[in-house]
Amino acid sequence: LNHILTDKKESRFFRYYLDKIYKNKFNTWDFQWSFILILNNFKTIVPNVNLIKNLGYLYDPTGIGAKKFRKLRIKKLNFPLQHPKSNKFNDSYDEWCKNNFYCREIFITRFYKKFKKYNYSIPYFLYYCTKRLLKHKI
Repeated sequence: LNHILTDKKESRFFRYYLDKIYKNKFNTWDFQWSFILILNNFKTIVPNVNLIKNLGYLYDPTGIGAKKFRKLRIKKLNFPLQHPKSNKFNDSYDEWCKNNFYCREIFITRFYKKFKKYNYSIPYFLYYCTKRLLKHKI
């Protein structure tokens, strides 16, 4: 993947999930779809409002989405739809997707930065991580 994806974090992301999917340890369709789009430089049409509600996402999730997407409000499209005068690519949206999904830092780094943001000490950070790991028996 490193020769296809130039960003190391993006490559790490897809390698991790595609390996899990290949080994039947992860049941999903969207990672493969996203990878094919990136691989072939395909573009998609994305509405500027959220049109879906993920049922069961809040209380009995079947997916693994981030918490920030769990409470998205549904909005309606205004009809009649207006076709854009030109096809423009939204590079800022592509960059946002990349930064929020494909190139996220590893969990322990994100976790540490969150602790640092609230001025927790390193010993407390290590204590909390150990406690959490033991609680989940990881």
